[in-house]
Amino acid sequence: MKEKKQEEIRTGLYSDYRSRLDEEYGQTFDKVEEWCLTQTLSSAELNESLGYLMDVFLEAQTNGVPVRKITGSDIGSFCRGFLSDVSPLSRVRGVLEYGRSIAWIFLVIDAVMLLPSLGDGKGLWAALCEESAQFYGTVIGLVLGSLLTVISNAVVRQMVCRMKKYRKIYRAIVYVIVNTVGIGVLWLIPDFELDVPGVPFGISPLVCVVWLTITRLVMGLMNVAAGRRFFAKEDKRGTGQLSFRASVLHSMVEESRKMYEKDNAKREKKGQSAFTQEEYLEKYREDTKNSFLFMWIELVFCAAVYLGFIVSVALTSALMDTLIFTLILAVIFMLFSLTLFIYPVRIRRQFQQIMDESGKSFFDDDIYTIIDETFL
Repeated sequence: MKEKKQEEIRTGLYSDYRSRLDEEYGQTFDKVEEWCLTQTLSSAELNESLGYLMDVFLEAQTNGVPVRKITGSDIGSFCRGFLSDVSPLSRVRGVLEYGRSIAWIFLVIDAVMLLPSLGDGKGLWAALCEESAQFYGTVIGLVLGSLLTVISNAVVRQMVCRMKKYRKIYRAIVYVIVNTVGIGVLWLIPDFELDVPGVPFGISPLVCVVWLTITRLVMGLMNVAAGRRFFAKEDKRGTGQLSFRASVLHSMVEESRKMYEKDNAKREKKGQSAFTQEEYLEKYREDTKNSFLFMWIELVFCAAVYLGFIVSVALTSALMDTLIFTLILAVIFMLFSLTLFIYPVRIRRQFQQIMDESGKSFFDDDIYTIIDETFL
């Protein structure tokens, strides 16, 4: 398997093919995937490795080979062998990606905590210089969060190896329990409190910015060492895989089919006749047209709410503080709007356009090939 690992996998993200595995192969693949998710790997390495495994499983399943012929009876040993050829640099990049995500989370938290001070009329510099224990909270959060993640991963790995049937929901439950217990222990320690000298609030976001800068520098040097540009982004799709948008469209095909079945099941319970495929496609087309109007209604409503916040701050704060507050809210509004309103509508309209131009629908298996050819 290691010798073939460099071969190009099937076109598409490995998750696009999960539904094509039978129960035995599917459950085994889920176990391997969950085990791999507990390792510190770069996104590209993880996706490419699992993509190759999906290719092997699909081929073996087609040839009628039992999954145990591939993995053996010990799933833990198979997983360790499967990832044994992962390079140390890939693991270092995985650590950096994790640390970068945590730093961005704390940076956003700091920005949110800064808003009330600006809303009360304090200047930006005064708010950043105000003494706070937020810096210690950031440090403790980074250390404790990393420790609890290591413990959670260790527990999940044991569950994957020993449980006959492992479900993805178990990983989420383990993380919730471990983090709840880990944080709760702090309150069980008698007289636990942060008796530390005050530190300017601005130190906390500064630490996050410094960490993000160091991370970008190290990853850039790793890119140069690998013969890439300093600011080159690692391809998280892996060899021969599609873009994120193509993966989303693949998911939309499956989701649309499920919604068709659910809507017809509801109609049958109400004593109504079920939709034909043609009727449902026409309904889907009309809903796609209406989604654009609904998007603008939602955007205008949210913009009015945000504008109300800005006006209330402007009445009690200096001009510079109002501008800073407006800029922060504008960034939050854009991220919120793009994620929840604009992007979903755009991708749905593009999906509808692909169906109209190709003459195929989400009921046709050929739609997968058309999506692949569009975004390959």
